[in-house]
Amino acid sequence: DGTPVRLGFALANEFSDHVTERGNYLWLAHSKLRPAALGPELLITPLPSHVEGSSKILRDGATLWEKPFVSGEANMSHSIANLEHH
Repeated sequence: DGTPVRLGFALANEFSDHVTERGNYLWLAHSKLRPAALGPELLITPLPSHVEGSSKILRDGATLWEKPFVSGEANMSHSIANLEHH
């Protein structure tokens, strides 16, 4: 019937200039600096409410940058139900 169906969830990342975004929320699209990366796995169970991890940039075996991240519905601006409704 053409109705979209969610198959599952995947970890992804994006690089955004949050200083630009904070200046005006309408500038969100302009704050994107790099294409988003999408993880190679699809989670088909219910979405965890909280996930913690760490991202890092390595060059020649040395860590140049590292920062923790949180994900999961408890850390999202909008609930999955709200996103799917709109």
